Amino acid sequence: MAASVCAAESDEEAAYLRTSPLQAFANIDTNNRGKLPKPSLEAVADMRYPVRAQVDRMLSCAAVGGPETLAAQIEAVFTRYQPDELMVTGMIHDQTARLRSFEIAAEVMRGLV
Repeated sequence: MAASVCAAESDEEAAYLRTSPLQAFANIDTNNRGKLPKPSLEAVADMRYPVRAQVDRMLSCAAVGGPETLAAQIEAVFTRYQPDELMVTGMIHDQTARLRSFEIAAEVMRGLV
């Protein structure tokens, strides 16, 4: 199975970085496609309810946060779905932050095995 992952050194930073995919999926839902948006707490806060609800459904299989939060969320995914393997995806605007997110996710998953 696949899950969206947005990891950072803190829960707050991960939540901020995740605003890019939230906006991207909102843009898909409203037929306003384009490049991955820069992170913006304001843009996500301004999303209308029906769009935000649909975005949350589309990204419901996800893990977002710092290492400890990420570990708990990934463990919950394994407990709930019992997959043979987990492929992680991550739509993060900043390339360095995206690579670091995958590094954190890999470290967390090694600790769960």
